[in-house]
Amino acid sequence: MRTIAAAVLAMIAMAVAVAPARAADSVPVTGVSTALALDPGAAGALTSLGVRVSPATAASVDEQGRVVFPVSGGSLNGSLQGTISHVGGLTLKKGFVTLGVQRFIIDTRGEPKLTAELRGTGVRFDLAKLGITGVEPGPGGSTVVTADVTLTAFAANVLNFAFGTKALGPGFKLGVAQATVTLAAA
Repeated sequence: MRTIAAAVLAMIAMAVAVAPARAADSVPVTGVSTALALDPGAAGALTSLGVRVSPATAASVDEQGRVVFPVSGGSLNGSLQGTISHVGGLTLKKGFVTLGVQRFIIDTRGEPKLTAELRGTGVRFDLAKLGITGVEPGPGGSTVVTADVTLTAFAANVLNFAFGTKALGPGFKLGVAQATVTLAAA
């Protein structure tokens, strides 16, 4: 177990990059949440591999079966470029191997992506690419951004190594995320 954790940490440490500075015209993100609807194919693949996925800490499952992560902050500009931070996470478990990812950050600067922290390490890595498919007004003055969520090559390699498989690859569709956010008054 310690060997797997050390190897995963080493892989993540090699991939860590410094994020660019926040744009001057950004306003703080003040709330709501991001809901991830797991793709049926992803759910089936993980189940067939014996990997159990569950929400962790502040994350929960809503009435539609989506995993919901509360928004804890971030900042966006008028073009919705910036970051959205979350609390909570996911626990992936197979036998005696447990891998936790938490404190997700949606980063829409450049190519949209989802970063995560490997629980217990403080190490952040690119977990998924986000293919934004829609932006629309939401309830209470919020904005709803919908995106397809697909694994990065790096995250696929980490998961394959941790769970002893070669089944996951880059572009593996995890599901569809809907980020509902409110912004502070400019």
